[in-house]
Amino acid sequence: MISNLEYYRTFFAVGSFLSFTRAADYLCVSQPAVSQSIRRLEEELGCTLFIRSGKSMFFTAEGQELFRHVKIVMKELHSAEYYVSKLSALKTGELVIGATETCIRFYLMDKIRHFRSSHPDIRLIFRGATTHDLCRLIENSEMDIGLVISPLPEGYSFHTTHVRDFQDVPVVSKKLGLDPDRIYSPDDLTAWPLISVSEENIVRQLLEKWFFENHTLLNPAYTVRNMSMVAQFIREDLGIGILPREYVAADLASGTLMELKMTSLPETRSLYIATNPNVPFSEAGRQFMELLTADAR
Repeated sequence: MISNLEYYRTFFAVGSFLSFTRAADYLCVSQPAVSQSIRRLEEELGCTLFIRSGKSMFFTAEGQELFRHVKIVMKELHSAEYYVSKLSALKTGELVIGATETCIRFYLMDKIRHFRSSHPDIRLIFRGATTHDLCRLIENSEMDIGLVISPLPEGYSFHTTHVRDFQDVPVVSKKLGLDPDRIYSPDDLTAWPLISVSEENIVRQLLEKWFFENHTLLNPAYTVRNMSMVAQFIREDLGIGILPREYVAADLASGTLMELKMTSLPETRSLYIATNPNVPFSEAGRQFMELLTADAR
C-alpha cells in the first residue's frame, strides 16, 4: 500500500495533462512539489511512470496501466463527493418513514407538506403497517424514522421521543338517533351496533380492557381492518365507533358526526417518534426529525 494516497492524486493530474507545470497549476502547488510526489510514487512502486523527451512527456507501459485504474478510482471519488455534497445540501436523497394509518391521517400529513415545500428533491418512502410491524422494522434498522402509538409492544430497544397524547372517543352519526345530551356508560353503548378494528390491531386490546373494567364486554357487530374503515362505517350510519378525536375532527366540526358524552373514556394514548440509534441520520433525516420534535412535549 502506498504510504501517501495524495501521490495518486498528483499522478492523476500529471497524467491528465502530461505536464508537471499544468498539474501544479491545477493542484495549486509548486512544480517541485509535483515532481517530488511523482518521484516518491515511482520509488514505492519500483518503476518509472513517465518519460520526458524534450518538451514532451509520455507514459511508460506501467504508467499507462496505472493511469487506467487510477482514472476509474478518481471518477468514483468525484461522483461520491458530488453526491455527498448534494445530500448535505438536501438536493437529493431519500427518507424511509414508517407510520400507522392513524399517525398518517391525523398527524403526519401536515408535516409531510411542510417538509416537501422546503425540500422538494428528497424522496419520501412510507411504510404503513401495524404497530407490531413498525417496531420490528425499526429494531431491524429497515427505516429511518418511525411514528408509533402506545401501547407499545415489549421487548424492543429503540429510542422513543414523546410527541403528544390523544384521546379515543365514541363517535356516531347523528342519523343514528342517540341523545347528544345524555351521558352514556360503556355498558350503554352495547345496546347499539359497535364497530371495531380487528383483534390483531393493538388498540383493540385497549378497548376490550376499557369495556371489561366497566363491567361489560366489547362484542362488535362489525370488525374492520383499520381506523379509516371504522370512520367510514360510522358515516354510513351503521353504528358506534371509538376513534381518536383528532382523527374525525373535521366530521365533528361540520356536524356530520357526533362525539358521545361518556361517564369514562378509554386510557389516553401517546404518539412517539421511534428511531434506532444504530441508524445514522442523513441531513434530510436530521431536519425531518427537527420538524417532528418541534411538537414534542
